[in-house]
Amino acid sequence: MLKAVLLDISGVLSEDGEALPGAVEAVGRLQSSGLALRFLTNTSRKTSATVCDELQRLGFDPSPEQVFTAPGAIRRYLEHSGFAPTC
Repeated sequence: MLKAVLLDISGVLSEDGEALPGAVEAVGRLQSSGLALRFLTNTSRKTSATVCDELQRLGFDPSPEQVFTAPGAIRRYLEHSGFAPTC
């Protein structure tokens, strides 16, 4: 049984700063279905908070906890593994 949906952002939900036709409505239907949703991007130049804000400006309604970026994934992995930066 389907429990979650992973949504790639760039080229799937949006392109060139614009939501793709029907994407906002489709994501809205998924959100109301009760499935766990995660918004993913491999961008390395934006924080999860920035990506979340951009999605909200486009009409999507993600919570910050639903947005995952490559740098954020690396940070969580390093923290979970007990690594910390040194000076």
